[in-house]
Amino acid sequence: MDPSKLDGPFQVLVSGSSMWPTLSDGDRVICDPLAYSRSRPKVGDVVLVQHPFHSNLLIIKRIFELQGEGEFSLTGDNPDPTSSDDSHNFGPVPKSAILGKIIIN
Repeated sequence: MDPSKLDGPFQVLVSGSSMWPTLSDGDRVICDPLAYSRSRPKVGDVVLVQHPFHSNLLIIKRIFELQGEGEFSLTGDNPDPTSSDDSHNFGPVPKSAILGKIIIN
């Protein structure tokens, strides 16, 4: 997905259980790609991210730590540590990998 072509909110289908109990497999959520043009991502935000090792894979994770000026550590909400491929596996991600903020109703 080319972030430069994202000009408004769009729907995302949740696949998997890494964000359970916040989000479940099959849930539909809204991603706001312009949210961080107005403010900086912060700890606790749920974001849509381009996977750092698989450019064709988009993942939904929660920011749990800021790393310096431009990198963010991400985690899934599922308490089972084997259920989420996140920063525990691939390290922090740059702000440029964040495609938008997930709006949870």
